[in-house]
Amino acid sequence: MLVTREHGSFVYLDEPTVLYRVAASVADSLKRRRVLRRDSENPETMRVERYVRNSELMQRLVRERFGERAARLIAAIRRATAGLLVSVGLTVMLDYDRVFARRCYRLALHYDPVNAKTCLRLAWTYLPERVARAISAALPPRFQRAVSGPAHA
Repeated sequence: MLVTREHGSFVYLDEPTVLYRVAASVADSLKRRRVLRRDSENPETMRVERYVRNSELMQRLVRERFGERAARLIAAIRRATAGLLVSVGLTVMLDYDRVFARRCYRLALHYDPVNAKTCLRLAWTYLPERVARAISAALPPRFQRAVSGPAHA
């Protein structure tokens, strides 16, 4: 679409012109199936790694083609990648898979290094499980969800 845009402007049509199916996002798939594990052979783990590699490739290609003009687009790609990684991290926290959650949060911080919530979530994964559950029980529901995932509220 970026290259297509170089050949002219887009025109808005208030009617469907194409029908297509979109596969569920990695995070939605994980929430539904809850099968993500540390196993590097697991297809879901490999999908997350592939998404990160594809994000890096997209950033490189956009930077090569558009140079400095693409700074805002590259920033948006980085934020979207970080958001997906945080979502996956929260999903694996539902099963208390702290090791993989740490990996996701660290990667997210690579793409969005000043996100305080992600820093907090990463620190949360280092708490002993019993301590984390006790603290979580005393937190308001929205804070519980922020650190432990949506099912713990």
